[in-house]
Amino acid sequence: MQRPESGGPAGSAVSGATSGRRNRHDAIFIAAIAVFSERGYAAASLQDVADSVGLLKGSLYHYISSKESLLYEIFQDWYVQAVDLMADIDALDLPPGPRLRDFVRRLTLFYAQDRERASLYFSEWRHLTGEHHATVMAQRREFELFVLGLILEVQARGLGRDDLEPKLATRYLLTAVNGVVLWYRPGGVWSANRIAEQIADMTCAFVLRPQSSTDTPDRRPSVGERPSSRLRPTSSAAPSAASG
Repeated sequence: MQRPESGGPAGSAVSGATSGRRNRHDAIFIAAIAVFSERGYAAASLQDVADSVGLLKGSLYHYISSKESLLYEIFQDWYVQAVDLMADIDALDLPPGPRLRDFVRRLTLFYAQDRERASLYFSEWRHLTGEHHATVMAQRREFELFVLGLILEVQARGLGRDDLEPKLATRYLLTAVNGVVLWYRPGGVWSANRIAEQIADMTCAFVLRPQSSTDTPDRRPSVGERPSSRLRPTSSAAPSAASG
């Protein structure tokens, strides 16, 4: 679910006011990510967010409805990017092995380059209630199903290990990638790109048969054919990232 775009004709008074409101909302959004990440959602307050953007606490309510709604919006904006990633992977003209590898590589980079939001997504969803909680849980399940679909496609082509349990492999993959946000630090010994490449290689070594390198060609679907194991987001679900 994408945040509303600012509207109105450029240069008009209405457009200027809308743009200013949008910019202030974005500043609050960014400040909330930093505050929630640094202090933890439960310990952080809207006063902390207001102080970060130089507003009175009461003024925040011109832009948001509650602390929880702000956390939920952070999650929705995050999942929009996750959906884009899934769509990009789905569109790749690659055999299942290389597709799985590229997904893991991109997902690792996605998390490493936005550690604050990734950390919030994995740890603070428990504070959501009602419809917010239900939506985010559905999104998390949907993302996990997408990963499971990639692994099932590998197996359907006879490229996976015989003893591989797809659901367990999915959890293993997501746990390995999700954990990057806990220990990766920019400027460290390993660059984000190197970490992403290594984790992608290790995932393929775990999932694929030893003789099924990511360079092994396999049958591509004929025109109009779509493997039944491929799972993509449904239009009914709003923007989840991996289960943490």
